[in-house]
Amino acid sequence: MAKPLHTLTSIATTALEGDLSDKLSLIAKAGFEGVDIHITDIESSRLDVRQIKEQLDTLGLTPICLQPLQEFTGMGDYSEQSERLAYFFSIMEVLETDLLLMSSTSNAKANPNPLRHKADLHAAAELAQARQKRIGYEALAWGHTIYSYWQAWKIIEELDHPALGLVIDSFHLLSRNDPLDHLYHIPADRLFLVHLADAPNRDVFLGQCHDDVCKRQLADWSQHGRRLPGSGEFKLDTLYQALFEIGYQGPVSLEIFSDRHRKGTSEKWLKEAYASMQSSTYPIFGT
Repeated sequence: MAKPLHTLTSIATTALEGDLSDKLSLIAKAGFEGVDIHITDIESSRLDVRQIKEQLDTLGLTPICLQPLQEFTGMGDYSEQSERLAYFFSIMEVLETDLLLMSSTSNAKANPNPLRHKADLHAAAELAQARQKRIGYEALAWGHTIYSYWQAWKIIEELDHPALGLVIDSFHLLSRNDPLDHLYHIPADRLFLVHLADAPNRDVFLGQCHDDVCKRQLADWSQHGRRLPGSGEFKLDTLYQALFEIGYQGPVSLEIFSDRHRKGTSEKWLKEAYASMQSSTYPIFGT
């Protein structure tokens, strides 16, 4: 019998450098049971998708999700976008994972009208439901129109589509000092995935959501500043408390792609990452 997703200690493949096949072996050796897989790791691997699935099964790793589908809402011709979506779904079919992470659009050329983003999300959710898939929508801190988890949730709530839910990332919430009060109003079953990362504090200008300097600073901070939970300065305990109180029982995964860690990532660091995730999930689930 498959273990409940919330009991799996998971990490994103972006935490390591190298070929996906080697990453998966190291991740499993460190004790992780779940993995969320980045599309670029799939596309650059020496293995094809079916071989990757075979390796996952051999190692006992559960694919939590495929990520990320970027620059989807508010962009271009929808027929072209739907082809991109179908491409992701075809990979997910082979991996036997039903969750696709879609991030909010950061391109300044995107349609700024939230209604366009809402319409695109609805169309994507319809396609996902037809393929027995789910879409987890994540607001990037540097998103052009949607940059807060609360904005993302309001769209999801209004659409009320069973194939569409929210993904939150502690970096995107806490880097912008987003109030967590709103999180208490989100039903736990509409939250599809939680990504965890810590970071040292930085002074970032947050005055204008469309300010290019602000967006560059946030993206750079994310790229170079992410740390293991407990080794930065974010107030992660407040997030853990909110997740515990709403009764969240979904997957939690470590989302680190800081070049500080990826260069020569060692087995020792992965063991530290595994211990960090176990310590982090205890306050959320109590087990």
